[in-house]
Amino acid sequence: MTRPQGGTSINAHVARLAALGITAERAHAIVVALADEVTAVLADVEHLLGDAARATAIHHALGDAEQHLRDLDNLIDLLEERLRAAVRHHGGALVPARTTPPGKPTAPSSADWLTSARAELPADVVTVDQREPGAPTPKTHGRWVADDGLVHAETSGKDDKYTAAVDYFRSLPGRRVPLRAPDVEMKLAVHMRLNGITTATLVINHVPCLRHDVACVKWMHRYGGLIMSEV
Repeated sequence: MTRPQGGTSINAHVARLAALGITAERAHAIVVALADEVTAVLADVEHLLGDAARATAIHHALGDAEQHLRDLDNLIDLLEERLRAAVRHHGGALVPARTTPPGKPTAPSSADWLTSARAELPADVVTVDQREPGAPTPKTHGRWVADDGLVHAETSGKDDKYTAAVDYFRSLPGRRVPLRAPDVEMKLAVHMRLNGITTATLVINHVPCLRHDVACVKWMHRYGGLIMSEV
C-alpha cells in the first residue's frame, strides 16, 4: 500500500475513507442482490426438477456460489466497520443511526393504527446515494401487530429472531440461509411460522422488499402470512 502524498490534509484522507465506505456499501447491496437471485434460482430448480440427478448437481453448484457470496458479504461488513472506525478516529462526521424506544403497546382499534405506528418510527431509511459521507448503514425499524392486538417493535440486524431464523433455514433439507435473514420482514415471517401466527401487519421505515425483490416475495409467501404496509 502506498503512503499518502505529503501535504494532503487529514480531512481529505477522511473524505476518501468515507467515499470508500459508500463504495463498500454499494458492493454489499450488489452481493445481496446476487445472493437473492441464487436463492430464487434454487427454488426454481427444485420446482422444475425435483430430486432429479441434474437438480442435485445444480444445487451443489448454486449452493457453493451462495456460500462464497455469504463469505464475501461478511468481509464487506468487516470492511465497512473498519472504515467507520477509521473515520471516527480521525474526527470525521458520522450520522448516527436513529433509534426510537418502543412505545407502550396498545391494541389497534382501527386503520388509524397504521398512521400512529408510522409516526413512532424513525425517519425513512435514506438510500446510499443520499446519505452523508461516512454515515453508518441505518437500521430498518418497524412495528407489527397480530390478532392478539399487542404491538411489537422490531429492528433489522442480528438478534434472537435472527438466530431463530438462521436455525430454521438450516433445518430445512437442502436449504441455505438467505442473506436477507437479518431483514425485519424475513425475521418476522419466520417468527410467525415458528409461533403459529397466521396473519400480522407490519409497518417499517423502509421500502418493503416485497415491492422490489423477487426472491423476497418467494420467501415471504413460503414462510409467512405477512401483510406489509406501504412506506
